[in-house]
Amino acid sequence: MTIRTRIFPLACLIVTLAVASAATALPTNTFAQQEDPPPAVTLTKRAKPRGRLPVYYARVVTQEQRNKIYVLQAKFQIDLDKLLAELKKVEKQRDTEIRGVLNPDQQEKVDAWVAEAKAKREKRRKTSSPEKITRPTPQP
Repeated sequence: MTIRTRIFPLACLIVTLAVASAATALPTNTFAQQEDPPPAVTLTKRAKPRGRLPVYYARVVTQEQRNKIYVLQAKFQIDLDKLLAELKKVEKQRDTEIRGVLNPDQQEKVDAWVAEAKAKREKRRKTSSPEKITRPTPQP
């Protein structure tokens, strides 16, 4: 190894640490606009949940256009729900036919592996969940 190949990663690390420490040393409001905080908004539940506008549409559409978009989204969502249900049905049929290709011994092995993976996921989920819940919150 040449000196350059040994020093280059170290130099990159030093530069990265310097930039990171300089960025954390800046006050948080240096680049932010100094505005009054918005008034507290009361949260009320809508009678009907609205959809989401496509990206960047909120910047240009009027309220009337926004409402039309929500109506169109709701109309097409009905069709999408039907198609998704049909897709699930076809996927289930596909999986059943694929499983039918295996002989009984192979099916048992696959079932054992699936059960083992499921048990590992459950164990990981159970061991990680309480840790997140019992973590103490920092006091100001």
